[in-house]
Amino acid sequence: AFEDDDVIHAEDTVDPVRDINTICNELRIKDISYMQSRKEMHKKQQSAARTKSPAHLKAWEVELECMEKILAWLEEGKDVKNGMSHWTTKDVEFLNDNGLLTA
Repeated sequence: AFEDDDVIHAEDTVDPVRDINTICNELRIKDISYMQSRKEMHKKQQSAARTKSPAHLKAWEVELECMEKILAWLEEGKDVKNGMSHWTTKDVEFLNDNGLLTA
């Protein structure tokens, strides 16, 4: 961090720890918003998955479970990248496909 009167700071003071925490919180909030909208869109596809085949319905259920798991993790105030031992292979595939900001 540096002090310079020509550089305007959002909080009027330089505090790197506070600033990185603020940034991480904002990224987490954006990921939560994205996951909530993604989950709502996914729920609208349930009847289509059910009519296609049992395999499609199972895949739909697995993806919903993954979304709920990730959303719960984010709502606990945790970044996705800090829980890599927590995620299954399916979770990681979902995370890679969706490019969350905290991953």
